[in-house]
Amino acid sequence: MRLIRVYSNMDTFKEVKFNKTGLSFIAAKQKNPELTEKGQTYNGVGKSLLVRIIHFCLGASKDNYKEFCDKLPGWEFYLEFEIKNTMYTAKRLTDNPNRIFLNGEDLFISKFTKKIGELCFDIPEDTSFLTFRSLIPFFIRLKR
Repeated sequence: MRLIRVYSNMDTFKEVKFNKTGLSFIAAKQKNPELTEKGQTYNGVGKSLLVRIIHFCLGASKDNYKEFCDKLPGWEFYLEFEIKNTMYTAKRLTDNPNRIFLNGEDLFISKFTKKIGELCFDIPEDTSFLTFRSLIPFFIRLKR
C-alpha cells in the first residue's frame, strides 16, 4: 500500500500529499522560534492528527473516534492510496462513521477492513487473530 494523499470536504483542511517514492516527512515552520509557549512551537501542527485521520479512513473503530466525530460534524475525510498498481479512495464521514466508501462502494467497517486486508496481506483463512486492523499499526503507528 502506498499512500498518495489525505484531504477533506472542508476548505480549512490542508491537503497532505505523500512522496511517490521514498519517505514522506511532516515538517512545520515555527512562527516565532524564540517562543516556547504551547501553540508557538512545532507541537500542535497536526502530525498526530494526520495519523489519526489516516487510521480513521482505514477502518479504525468508531468507538475510538466518538469525540473526534462529535467535534467535527459534517466533515468527510478522504485517503487516496495504491495497492498493486490499482488506485483506491476511501471516504469516511464523521456524521456516519459506521461506513466507509471505497471507490464509491458503501461498506460497513468490517467488510471494508476484510476487503482491504485481502488486498494488502496474505492472511491465511483459518487465522482469526490476524486482521488488517491488527497488522496496520506495524506500518503506521498511532501511539508511541
